[in-house]
Amino acid sequence: MLLDRFLRKPTAKEATPPPISATHPSSYADQVELALIAAVFTTATATDPACEPDEIRRAVDRWHLHRACRADKLTHITGLDDYAFARVMRNPCLLGGRPRTCVVQDAADALIAVGLLTSADVAQHREEARTQLLQVRGFDESTVGHFFDALELPAVPHATVS
Repeated sequence: MLLDRFLRKPTAKEATPPPISATHPSSYADQVELALIAAVFTTATATDPACEPDEIRRAVDRWHLHRACRADKLTHITGLDDYAFARVMRNPCLLGGRPRTCVVQDAADALIAVGLLTSADVAQHREEARTQLLQVRGFDESTVGHFFDALELPAVPHATVS
């Protein structure tokens, strides 16, 4: 039965959706998975000269198609093992000396650990999200900023030490 699903051709009704980057080139307000991927890939592209800038769009489109246009629950990123997620993303570039895909999964794990699963959760608890993300190896203030920008959320002001 599973083999039949792979072998049959999609009907016009099941046509592949257009890439999300065509309609949403840099913001994914209600799609936390895409925002997280875009943030990590944006930072990695800026720090790794071997990575193509166009790879951000391709990575987001790959995940968007993989998720069939429903990308607002981080458990789907962490539900795949490292190898399966890397296979979907098809990207060897590094961030902080680690594969970008591992950084994305670790960031998703960190947010899930404090109950932040969706874009609405992150919007309600931005400071907690920022704190959790900064504990992930490969994340810094810039990456967190890209994440909030992709979710169309204002940045969290940095905590001041008295």
